Amino acid sequence: MAVFGYTKVGKTTSCHLLCGSPLRAFDNNGELIYKPTTSRFSQAKIGATAESETEIPNIFEAQIKEKGVGPVKMKKICILDQPGYGDSYGFHRIFSNGY
Repeated sequence: MAVFGYTKVGKTTSCHLLCGSPLRAFDNNGELIYKPTTSRFSQAKIGATAESETEIPNIFEAQIKEKGVGPVKMKKICILDQPGYGDSYGFHRIFSNGY
């Protein structure tokens, strides 16, 4: 699964939440800044400025329960957090990350 969207809309934050990576909110002059509280997925930084933090795609792993009868089975899924559209690093960086 891949997450696409504009820069600074919360794609990386959403990926952390979907994968069970706990976050902590800090007040920065009235604006909430979110940071992971564990080292899990530490390479996926959440932006705290107007500039984009996601320069290359981040890969998150999550486990979900499979539907069905019988013993509970867990299925691993990967979530690909892409740099945002309108990224502050420019279109060429996003395009080159695809190759």
